[in-house]
Amino acid sequence: MKRRRKIGRPRSRMTPKNVAAILEGIAGGLPIDVAARAAGVAPSTVRSHRERHRDFATALDAAIATAKTSMLAHVREAAPKDWKAAAWILERRWPEEFARPEIRATIAHANIDTGELTKGILAGLSTIAARWADFSEPDSEDVAPSPFPEPPDGRIVERNGVLIDTRTGKPLTNDQVVARS
Repeated sequence: MKRRRKIGRPRSRMTPKNVAAILEGIAGGLPIDVAARAAGVAPSTVRSHRERHRDFATALDAAIATAKTSMLAHVREAAPKDWKAAAWILERRWPEEFARPEIRATIAHANIDTGELTKGILAGLSTIAARWADFSEPDSEDVAPSPFPEPPDGRIVERNGVLIDTRTGKPLTNDQVVARS
């Protein structure tokens, strides 16, 4: 007898075993995407699972905090023996004061107050909108005459690379052009 395929959505790859493997990898310092792939789960599945399940999101945040704490502890242990470890902590923790000058300049540019920028843009757009609000279509008498003489009725003229039928004022279609040649 042939086995029938089950109908419906496939089961989630977020089994308790895979969840534990992902959390363990993240606590060990792996990025979320790498930990997910190591457990055989697509990173997008982990992201959507995090959005849907508050308990998993909390566990994931705790694993990330554990990894950060552990790594920082290793750097702190090395700091008394190697000045570079202490410099690394200072640069990362207080970059405005201790980062290299080119990094400080980048940080200064990144700290633009977007609220003020948005207000300025909106004010400019309001000014433009006010100018255009007074704009109206000109009357036919206000329009300057064309510098090009109008051909007699029944002629086809070319303007800006387009063939125009002067009787209708409309451009000719490809079929009309072919029929006239």
